[in-house]
Amino acid sequence: MVVKAFRELGHEAYPYAKYYQENRWVEGRPLLDEQDWDLILFMECNDGDPQYPELKITRARKTACWLFDTSYHADRYKRLVDYFRFDHLFLANPLTIQEYKLWGYENVSYLPYACDRELHGRSLEYPKTRDVVLVGSIRDDRRHLAAALSRLGVELELVGDVFREDYIDALASAKIVINQNPDAGRGLLNMRYWEAPAAGSFVLTEAADYSEQPIDLNNGFPYNDTEELALACQSFLEHEDRLTQVTALCQKNVIANHTYTSRCQAILTTIFPHHA
Repeated sequence: MVVKAFRELGHEAYPYAKYYQENRWVEGRPLLDEQDWDLILFMECNDGDPQYPELKITRARKTACWLFDTSYHADRYKRLVDYFRFDHLFLANPLTIQEYKLWGYENVSYLPYACDRELHGRSLEYPKTRDVVLVGSIRDDRRHLAAALSRLGVELELVGDVFREDYIDALASAKIVINQNPDAGRGLLNMRYWEAPAAGSFVLTEAADYSEQPIDLNNGFPYNDTEELALACQSFLEHEDRLTQVTALCQKNVIANHTYTSRCQAILTTIFPHHA
């Protein structure tokens, strides 16, 4: 998606990566030492992706990284950043930005996940066969959340082991998608927060302290605890006209302002301000 976004912006971009959990290169393996590069952008999701230490010796005007789950494995990320010594750091969790600044990194910016219009976009007319879902790993904390909501009169369906198109279709099939992180991920607006609105579903997301970061919370509705979450689910489901209206507004907002193309433009503007 990121390579596609840079290409949409009119730049030559090449992926240096293997397909997730496959020993197969995306578009073939580029020969790094054949030319000087304007930018090497290292991306890390910490979910089993292979590492590419050879990128350290690649000739590039600027190097940057875009890191996502920084709060889950802080030591691993710190070692990675220390090894590469990137010119710029982009972090998806705003609550970890100050930590990196305290470690001596000056060029640190907040940059969250996003959506892709073509990949994640679904019509608002997509059949809504589910009321409330949480799509992702089925963990004990999410089972406990489902049980607690059930006691409060809301049935939460946990949908796991769905990937690619099936994952997006699962989001699109729900009237309401709950976005919940484990405690270590507090502050991270993960993929669902952007992808579910693009797929035409309304998001209820855990509230966090975003006071110091310019985060757009117009994609969904924050909740503070299980009781508030249950009341929000019941209220939106009882007033489907309102739910349909706010879902449409959230989809319009995320597709207009929070695509990977806009994120890549932000990267270029930050790193090469005189060429923006």
